[in-house]
Amino acid sequence: MAFFATPNTSVIIIAAVVAVAIVIGIIADVVSSRRRKKKQAEEQLQTRVEQGVRQKLMEMRNEYLVMARGETYTVGVNGQIAPGKYLLKNSVEGGGNFNLRYNGFAQPYPDGTVLTLGAGDSLCALSASVLIKPCVEEAATAE
Repeated sequence: MAFFATPNTSVIIIAAVVAVAIVIGIIADVVSSRRRKKKQAEEQLQTRVEQGVRQKLMEMRNEYLVMARGETYTVGVNGQIAPGKYLLKNSVEGGGNFNLRYNGFAQPYPDGTVLTLGAGDSLCALSASVLIKPCVEEAATAE
């Protein structure tokens, strides 16, 4: 007991315990950070896969995608829309023209407009929601 009674020894023991606690805290933080980053990467990959599958299904079924009013959509690998030729229609029945911000420039487009979208382009429906559909050009049949 005399060994633990000296003031220098007790200070050293307390400092050692505090140092071990700090090291354990740092290790726990690093481990949780790595797990969190791995989980986020898996979620991002899953989201990209799901978006790609949805886009491919839309193209295969030749269906419309609804572009919500006021939401910006990007074209490209990480975007919501794949590059290609698209037919744009107003979601409002008999609405006629609709306003669209295409690459930062807002202007009216007539119903049934065909746009060729490249990687990095951006679209935003301004006046109403817009329906966008992959444009499938059918081969002309010779008669």
